[in-house]
Amino acid sequence: MKKLYNNFLKTCTVILAFLIPSMGISQNFTLTVDMPGSVAGSYDVQLAGFGPTLCSVDALSGSFDIIVDGAGGTLACDEVTNDLSGKIAIIDRGACNFSLKVIHAQEAGAIGVLVVDQSGATSLITMAAGDRADEITIPSFFILQNDGDLLKSALADSVTGTFSRNDYVDEFSGDVVYYEDFGNGFNGWTTQGGFCSNGVGAENAVWVYEPEGTIESACFGRSFNIVSPTRCNGALVFNSGFNDNNGACDDSGFGTGACPAPQVTELTSPVIDLSMSDAVSYSLRFHQLTAQFQSLYLATWSFDGGNTWEDTTSLNEELAVYDLNANPAISIPLPGSGSADSLVVRFLYQGNYYFWGIDDVQIVAQEANNLRVNSNFFAIPNNAQVPLSQVEPIPFLADIENVGALTQPNTQLNVAIVDQSNTLVFDEYLPYGNVPGNTLIENVPFGTAFEPVDTGNYVGTYRIFSDSMDFDPSNNTQSFGFRVTETLFAKEFGATRSILPSAANWDPGEPHSWAYGNYYYVPNGSGNVIRTIQFALGDPAGNAGESIAISVYEWPEDANNDFTADRSELTQVAFDIYTISGQEQAGQIIEVDYPQFDDPVQLKDNMGYIVALEYYAADETTVAFTASENFDYNASVFLSGIQGTPRFTGMLAIEGDLASASFSSLGFGRDIVPVVRMTVGPEEVTSTKEPKIDLNNQFALYPNPTKGPTQLQFNLADIAPEVQIEMFDISGRLKWFTQLDNVRRDIVRIPTEDLVQGSYTIRITTDKGVGTKKLLFLEP
Repeated sequence: MKKLYNNFLKTCTVILAFLIPSMGISQNFTLTVDMPGSVAGSYDVQLAGFGPTLCSVDALSGSFDIIVDGAGGTLACDEVTNDLSGKIAIIDRGACNFSLKVIHAQEAGAIGVLVVDQSGATSLITMAAGDRADEITIPSFFILQNDGDLLKSALADSVTGTFSRNDYVDEFSGDVVYYEDFGNGFNGWTTQGGFCSNGVGAENAVWVYEPEGTIESACFGRSFNIVSPTRCNGALVFNSGFNDNNGACDDSGFGTGACPAPQVTELTSPVIDLSMSDAVSYSLRFHQLTAQFQSLYLATWSFDGGNTWEDTTSLNEELAVYDLNANPAISIPLPGSGSADSLVVRFLYQGNYYFWGIDDVQIVAQEANNLRVNSNFFAIPNNAQVPLSQVEPIPFLADIENVGALTQPNTQLNVAIVDQSNTLVFDEYLPYGNVPGNTLIENVPFGTAFEPVDTGNYVGTYRIFSDSMDFDPSNNTQSFGFRVTETLFAKEFGATRSILPSAANWDPGEPHSWAYGNYYYVPNGSGNVIRTIQFALGDPAGNAGESIAISVYEWPEDANNDFTADRSELTQVAFDIYTISGQEQAGQIIEVDYPQFDDPVQLKDNMGYIVALEYYAADETTVAFTASENFDYNASVFLSGIQGTPRFTGMLAIEGDLASASFSSLGFGRDIVPVVRMTVGPEEVTSTKEPKIDLNNQFALYPNPTKGPTQLQFNLADIAPEVQIEMFDISGRLKWFTQLDNVRRDIVRIPTEDLVQGSYTIRITTDKGVGTKKLLFLEP
């Protein structure tokens, strides 16, 4: 079995069902409507991912007309019947792919297309290519439904307007010593391949010049344009995904490209003359576009023409898995550069999906005074939501950095907490004294912790300041939110994405079993029980009929400090079964009483619990769960470790034989947490839900215990139109299933030929209720 917890090469697969459609890219065009006056104004639109490229479309003007298709509708899925010569066609989204709509409008004479969304969404999408996309020569744009409907309402008059590209304008006003825009090529920069994972083809691990700064990604199903001032005259790109899969982002393509991931590649500048500048120090500034999986980004520099290298800085550490970074500019201080006469800079990329593009590289005079709280490492509470009865003192830590050239006097870091009425409930300062220029200070915890005493929402903020006026105050604060609840434990506030492991995690033919859940520490368990488990599914419609086990384990400690919950360290205290109906909504919270019919789980003081969804697969079918990318627990886990009170977040197990698998506390990364929750409280508190009908007294197992065949005898009060019978082993793995119709007093044989000695759960489900019984099978 391939364990990939530390080298997450293709460890998880994105399901795009409810990700933000625009993937972090703002609209690239604006539609300005001139007339009629009732709809005049500016509208956000997005150019399609097919047809003319972004840089080839400067502006498009004309009058609008709605299409009429062969069915008399506005979808354009078949031939258009009205003459659109010289017009910009308005088409409604739905029923067929975008490019088919556009080609029909093009054939009717349209000079452009505006596709109106019909979903009511609030985010633009980039329309993906489909049938006949290669034939399209006119530009097409996407607009949100409310805006599009407004324009359509005015078509009785003449609606005219212009589509204009939103070219990025760099507002940097500092002293630029060197500038390279990669107009028409590398212009003295060099690239060198270092490594491909198959050991050959390193010569293919090189950056390439893209004339319009365009990056194609099969994994995202679209192309991207780098956001930079001169993107339309080209940029340099390393496409890690394409090098690995040659354009096929699935299990058939992974590892088949010219240079399989992970790859190592270098991009190096020519010698840059600094002798005519008198700046105190310098910074490297550049524009980038990158989509992160588990890649490593580095920059280094030399003052002697590249013979020796001074330092190495890690870049993009704040990017979570699947983050798409389109920030206009990145700035990196170059310590020691103030006394240098020349400079060479080098970008190093360990690509492990998806891509990195660079444009408009500058060497600028470094600002004198610039402090920041680093966004990639600051502690937040161990739970996004925690019951008041289980609150622990919340410790604090944040990495700070002086990215200015001069020493910052009397530097202090403050952490402040306000409650939901905006009342200050905690205010603590950590003095750093004088912090030298270009200095990172890590891993310094505050001496005081905060312990909430009331339920409600809280917001915390780290703020850095000194006696000097700061050059860029926008990065002086980092904030976080959390909630103190009555009963709920959660690591998030809701799902942001679906998640499941890639098939590469299992050997060929191995069942695609996996488990995903959270660690919750319970300081005050005595007198409390688990009431419910909450979770969300990633693709319920596609996984209809599949069953998942909901298991709870005690994990007293990480005995060998390997960040793994070994099976020898775990005690399973409960499990239940949830069968996916297919009617659930992707990402929607599902709450189940837990366990349904067994005794409640009695919680213990000072005990760690793992609450996990477990899918025991029979073959290569798998089930998608959900996660949130809005919380980064890396600093919190680190801080709890150095304080001797380790706390963990997401727990992941991937194994064909899941019953013996251990759980890694690294999960898919500590900046991705499962949507798996639990509610706790005193046992005597009753549920407000309607009680379920217990069918246990309406069926029997005989013989039980048994060394051979056994049978299930029904004695139902009413005829059940449909009965499901399931058998699960002690780990919750489905061992047998059947479905019967029109059952009341029937006898069913339970197959035991393939069973090993142990305890099994038999569950029956009818339209009236559910019943479960234990079957004890003994070795013959």
